[in-house]
Amino acid sequence: MKLSYAHTGIPTTRHLGGMRYAPPMKLWISDPALSPDGIEYLFFEDGSPAPEMMKSTTHVALTTDDLDAAAAWCDEVVLGPFEDEPAPGVKQDVLFARKDDLLIEFCCPK
Repeated sequence: MKLSYAHTGIPTTRHLGGMRYAPPMKLWISDPALSPDGIEYLFFEDGSPAPEMMKSTTHVALTTDDLDAAAAWCDEVVLGPFEDEPAPGVKQDVLFARKDDLLIEFCCPK
């Protein structure tokens, strides 16, 4: 399994301009590529079905070539896998998992 750093994700209590919407999760997400510090901000609407850990915990995102191996390496799968389209025409499979007390988002480009 190959891993490389992608970004850091931080939950926020306010909606920021330029965020994209993920309707199933009632979640607004900023583009870390547009942030000077590579931060992805996540704003969860009231009633979001996202796991509580995702709503309250900063995560590290890693790009991987093997989601199954990433899941096996962690202690618990928190959410996923699911398909995401962070930009038009760019698709990836995503998995959130806990390793010790760290929340990790694994992104596997298609």
